[in-house]
Amino acid sequence: MRDAAGADIAFWPAGIIRDDFSGSDLSRMVDIPGDILVVSELSGKQIKAALDRSISLYPSANDAFLYLSGVEVRFKRELDPAKRVVSIKVGGSPLDLSRKYKVALPMSLARGGYGYFTVWDKKAIVHELEGVAVESLLKGKTSVKQTDRWTLIDDESGV
Repeated sequence: MRDAAGADIAFWPAGIIRDDFSGSDLSRMVDIPGDILVVSELSGKQIKAALDRSISLYPSANDAFLYLSGVEVRFKRELDPAKRVVSIKVGGSPLDLSRKYKVALPMSLARGGYGYFTVWDKKAIVHELEGVAVESLLKGKTSVKQTDRWTLIDDESGV
């Protein structure tokens, strides 16, 4: 999604993933197959707020949990649930809270779904990839294990 949209970051909410997904074709995991891909312009401050929201219920299941691309996050479970994120890197560099970033995401999320209306709204959308359903981007693609995007930091060890 990030590459197809030419974005810095991509967000994918857990609530869009089908509970009964099994297999290698990622297009079958999409619960809303016609959801189109969009690019929103979000500030670093909004991205930080979104990531804090995403991890706020950890370790419980959460439809608003965000799967990430282009972002690495370190967090501590012991902190206030709304402020667990302690470090964010975008493309290997620290997140700049005042900078605007291009974020690829499904339209349902870009419109504030899963409670993200408290962080952004549809006015942040700067580009719709017309006719590009998220399902079509994933057709025939398989999961590849990459580096962890979310890292839990243990207070004692720092890792």
